[in-house]
Amino acid sequence: MGDKSIDTKALYMISSGVYLVSTGYEGILNGQIVNTAMQVSGKPEICIATALHKENYTTELLKRSGKFSISILDENTHDIYRYFWFSLRKRS
Repeated sequence: MGDKSIDTKALYMISSGVYLVSTGYEGILNGQIVNTAMQVSGKPEICIATALHKENYTTELLKRSGKFSISILDENTHDIYRYFWFSLRKRS
């Protein structure tokens, strides 16, 4: 908690849209596309909430690691959408 490497200016970019939530655990990386992300609090700690599909492998890895990142996607990221959309499987 209290990661000082977070650029708090990025929090102002969270609005309605589509996001990539990614995580990793013991060297295994995965991500999923979500349409919900919000800043829940800012002080004393930054807290971000998102909604994940419970059967997605990303959710399993996030439960294990306790850490995730959110990338804000725009309409020009079609390859990312195709790669991560509802990715239930394990990625090697």
